[in-house]
Amino acid sequence: MYPDDKTWWGSLQVDMGTAARLRIGPATILIGRLENEWHIATETTGEPDDVVLDIEVSADEPDLLTRANVRRFGVSGQTRKVTLSAHLADRPVVAASHKPVELPAGETLTVYVGSPVWIHAETVDPRRELFDMPLSRPADTWFGPSPRVGELCYTSRTHYRLRLEEMPYKPHRAITSVLVENQASTPLQLDSLKLPVPHLALYGTADGHLWTQDVTLSRDDEHELSPLRVRQGAPRHAEDAVRLAEPRQPIPDNFMVRAFSSLFSF
Repeated sequence: MYPDDKTWWGSLQVDMGTAARLRIGPATILIGRLENEWHIATETTGEPDDVVLDIEVSADEPDLLTRANVRRFGVSGQTRKVTLSAHLADRPVVAASHKPVELPAGETLTVYVGSPVWIHAETVDPRRELFDMPLSRPADTWFGPSPRVGELCYTSRTHYRLRLEEMPYKPHRAITSVLVENQASTPLQLDSLKLPVPHLALYGTADGHLWTQDVTLSRDDEHELSPLRVRQGAPRHAEDAVRLAEPRQPIPDNFMVRAFSSLFSF
């Protein structure tokens, strides 16, 4: 069902006068090394749902400066290595269901959410950041009860799923397992949910799957506020996964008591 040994993160050597070409899902990234500079060209060459993964180093560097979307970095030193790493989005991600799901009072349900992944590149010795960008630029969306109350988020291109086997493999997206607990006396309609991915760590497996920490969200009758619980360590569906990136933002002290309506639309 999934390709094996498909990891794109790690160390990459680009010798002087050569270029590396990375095709990760819909994104193509060209990294060229010349004396005193790096050239980085990025292009969208595929569809958002592409699962292509290919990395190669050419014998010489094409003229990347002729590309429409290219950045030129001046550097000292002779380092030829670039470290590529995966990170989660810098805003929450909103995912909807194909059709609304109603969760009866007292019930729990696990849903699976896919979210976009950013690629980060920096040189080695000395360490210099080159870029941090989404592999597939997500659309913006507003999540909240009104235009004045809410938060700017990204929208997930895929619906959340109730079964893990329905989540397609994509090298440029991560999966989050979200346990929803409806401890209230009334049903909870899950039209859409907001996943606070900037507060989650990212994990990867040897076969190229990307996961976040598991999340639990609860709702009760007494409070409009809802705690957010994050499982420490690797996700339960990928306990052999390696931690690739820390959360972009630590969970603030008051994050555990945000209003449930800021997490769910119902």
